[in-house]
Amino acid sequence: MNKPLVSIIIPTYNRYHLIGETLDSVITQTYTNWECVVIDDASSDYADELMEFYCKKYSRIQYHHRPSHKPKGANACRNYGFDLSNGEYIIFLDDDDILEKSCLEIRISSFVNEIDFVIANTAILLYDRKKEIKIYKILNKKDSEDYLLSFLKYEFPWWSVMSVMWRKKLIRNYKFDENLERFQDIDFHIRILQNGQFKSKKIDKIDNYYRIDQKKRNGTVHSTKVINSLFILLEKYSTDFSENRVAHLAFKKYFYIISRDFIFFNYRNYSRNFRKIFKITKKTNFFDNKDRLIFLVYYFYTLLKAKDKKGLGVHKFRKFSNKYYDNLNHSL
Repeated sequence: MNKPLVSIIIPTYNRYHLIGETLDSVITQTYTNWECVVIDDASSDYADELMEFYCKKYSRIQYHHRPSHKPKGANACRNYGFDLSNGEYIIFLDDDDILEKSCLEIRISSFVNEIDFVIANTAILLYDRKKEIKIYKILNKKDSEDYLLSFLKYEFPWWSVMSVMWRKKLIRNYKFDENLERFQDIDFHIRILQNGQFKSKKIDKIDNYYRIDQKKRNGTVHSTKVINSLFILLEKYSTDFSENRVAHLAFKKYFYIISRDFIFFNYRNYSRNFRKIFKITKKTNFFDNKDRLIFLVYYFYTLLKAKDKKGLGVHKFRKFSNKYYDNLNHSL
């Protein structure tokens, strides 16, 4: 029986206290024809010493450092790891994710009838305890265009980066955007899905766990990264989807949701962020006059710090704008 090689690519940064558990979950896989490519992003902890131990004990584990000419970040590490990989199939993990023992075996066995990628389900690892709750419930979608629109609308549920096993040849010409600090997996999947019809297989089974208690970030730093990444996506997609009305309207909803949660009523740097919004709306036809008016109203509400003030219609306007963007795609 043919057992193709699976490459598991893991970027890591200052996670020596967690990555060992991730590697242990790889080592104990029932499917044994794998290689694990770990790329360090200039860690300052004991990552080198720990990885020296694993590499000496397990020859299928490789350890490399991100080249100095590549930008810092997990995206550059993933891309470098992909370039070094030899497998016919690819899985990307974070350095604190956990796989069930049967993960590789079940996913590999699902590649029949020219399947391009396999999607399994993800659950939460909370304070080292597995929560058997599906956080990426598999969508019953017919084709890649349906999945594409779900990602573009920021419509839950969708799959995460560790939920997918890819045929390497399918994603050979795609890279993670090394300028993005947030939404990198969403962007990666959108760019793949927008460029063709692919055959996928859904596995309604939890075979991987996403650790959340160790992924907390400083709120201000996190918000800034989200906002900066949102504007990068807008610059990109306002061109990519200018001729695709359905995708165009779907991403409008995405932009609104993230702006609502991270820009509107965010009193830190709000003036700069709104200037960026209005600058972009002026130079592109991606937004129409109704969008501009909605953004303008939110600007004045933010300027007045009116989020919790009564009598200004904030709650009603928020309900109106939520409904408008929720219903936008139904108008087609």
